Amino acid sequence: MTSPPSGQASQVQAAIRHVKSEKKKVAQYPLKGKVFCGCCFHGLQRIGKKGYRFACTHSQVNESAPCHGLAISEQDLENLLLKILSKQAQAILNLPDLSHTRRLDVEIAKQTEYGGQIEEYLDQKRLLYERFLLKQISLEDYTSQKATVDRELERLRELHTALKVRTSQIQIDAKTQSARTKLAQEVVETGKLTAELVDSLIDKVYIYPGNRVEILWNMQDFCLGEF
Repeated sequence: MTSPPSGQASQVQAAIRHVKSEKKKVAQYPLKGKVFCGCCFHGLQRIGKKGYRFACTHSQVNESAPCHGLAISEQDLENLLLKILSKQAQAILNLPDLSHTRRLDVEIAKQTEYGGQIEEYLDQKRLLYERFLLKQISLEDYTSQKATVDRELERLRELHTALKVRTSQIQIDAKTQSARTKLAQEVVETGKLTAELVDSLIDKVYIYPGNRVEILWNMQDFCLGEF
């Protein structure tokens, strides 16, 4: 059997790869893998050809189940979620500036001040010990003065540690606020539900009878209230 010329063989292989890649394509939609039944907690199936809906097929043979026949239009659900996200986004963008930078500067200044005081008391301890070695002060005086310095050192170190913890929390809060504000701006500017926004903000959406919706958030700080 005669083999096709090398050029034709390459074209055939490319066509085969193209057909295979076409078969591997999976339909993508913003709420893929996010929608669940609020009654039985099973994932809702996306059903339809043009007008898609999410339906609970787990209870379709059990007419007594509270989620029997539970279904919601995909478009209605997307519109509802976008409305909720938009209201949350507007609330976030209307929040007053918490001035994390100014608070951070104040806390760092205090932290530096306490750090300097700690160094001063450490110098006092070293000086006391040197004076004791040179027999300039008695053991009793050395022990008494060292105890006083140690107590003050312990107090300053506790304050310094508390300031470090507070400073770290302010930095975390600033990053969280920045990320939240960025997503809120994206929601407002995009004006539609996208897979990227859903993945960033929403973990799961539970659907209950009467089309009641409950959102399990990926970013808890994005939810400022119930709408």
